[in-house]
Amino acid sequence: ARDFFTKSGIDLTLPRRFSFEELFEAMILDKKSINAKPRFVILKEIAQPLQFDGSYCVTVENGILKEAIDWMNHA
Repeated sequence: ARDFFTKSGIDLTLPRRFSFEELFEAMILDKKSINAKPRFVILKEIAQPLQFDGSYCVTVENGILKEAIDWMNHA
């Protein structure tokens, strides 16, 4: 996925460094979040969301979120 964005010229870096805690607190305010856990829509292809147990939203492990935020802070 990163290669797609990079080759397309889409900048995935953050405008400034954010800590995991800062972004996590913002993510749990999103309307898709449930019980203070951020949830995301995962795309199979452009405009084709994956379905998880009858829902188009899924939680993502904090370790994966942290890895993504660290990458976006350094990309």
